[in-house]
Amino acid sequence: MDRDLMQSAEIREMVRDAYRAIGSATSSVASRLYSREDLANVPRSAASRALGVGNHLRHAEIVPGSIVLDVGCGAGIDSIIAAGITGPQGRVIALDFLPEMLSRTASAAVEAGLHNLETLEGEMEAIPLPDASVDHVIANGVINLSPRKSRALAECARVLRAGGGLCMSDLTMQDEELPPEVLTHPAAWAGCVAGVLTERLYLEKLERAGFGEIRVVSRQPFGIDDCAEYPLFTPELIALMRKLIPVERHDSVATSIVIKARVASEKSAGPEGATSHAEGAKVGAIHHFDAGNMGCATGLAEEFRRRLEAIAPGDLLEVVARDPAAKEDLPSLTRMLGHGVKSVESRSDGGIVMTVERRAI
Repeated sequence: MDRDLMQSAEIREMVRDAYRAIGSATSSVASRLYSREDLANVPRSAASRALGVGNHLRHAEIVPGSIVLDVGCGAGIDSIIAAGITGPQGRVIALDFLPEMLSRTASAAVEAGLHNLETLEGEMEAIPLPDASVDHVIANGVINLSPRKSRALAECARVLRAGGGLCMSDLTMQDEELPPEVLTHPAAWAGCVAGVLTERLYLEKLERAGFGEIRVVSRQPFGIDDCAEYPLFTPELIALMRKLIPVERHDSVATSIVIKARVASEKSAGPEGATSHAEGAKVGAIHHFDAGNMGCATGLAEEFRRRLEAIAPGDLLEVVARDPAAKEDLPSLTRMLGHGVKSVESRSDGGIVMTVERRAI
């Protein structure tokens, strides 16, 4: 299904506006995440606009001659470092959906004297690259920006060659959700905390996308003071967080993790219109259903049932619904029909993202 999931356009525009509005530069993020050796050949223009949440490159196992895709390159700090590791025989593709960010990355590459870095405009949910075209995928605090995380991860798996590696930093949350006033604040999406997943659900989504050998190789607390270093977090949002989040959680409102994974050495394509999965994955293809404003009283139940019946047993259906009543109605209906509820995520607008496994009945 090609149609965007619910509100994805609005969320993308919110993120675009937030990143375009960044007027200040800071070196505090780069100096906290990277060593002096890492930054030795990184132009100040890239280092001063670092917005990542971890240093996954020290775990990425990139070797000279590799082809690397940096998803959500931003101002280019990770792309620059990766290009230095791959060397002139390798290649780094810096992907972003903002031309402004791509321009900054391209300028930084010229300043660093790199000729093996190219920029590519596109969205992480529809990466404009052929299947099996890169050796490594890296990303830093980016997947949480997507309203379609399963699709973004599936795209990462699609473009990786057989046996290719994924290594990325991102934020995860414990089971306790942040206050609604924080989650619904516009700056919270751009800062990666509104779209944050629990670690368990993050790893499940990676597995469903076709990844194996999934490991969390680093965990670091991420507190309000850390958030305040990022210009994406407005003073208003930081003040709101200090006021509404319990004091004992101020030093760890989230956890910065580094995840490594790998696609299978042999990849198989899924059915037409579904997400491809690595051979041997534990689940089938992922299908998508955007329910929009539809509620059970206005045909959601019937359409949901029809969508489930149209997919194969073992496949997954990812449903996004805006109606708050769907949070209780759809899981109950799923179980009544004899199918499995794999996960239910609350959205900041009161709706849900629910993943259902179609069972043979």
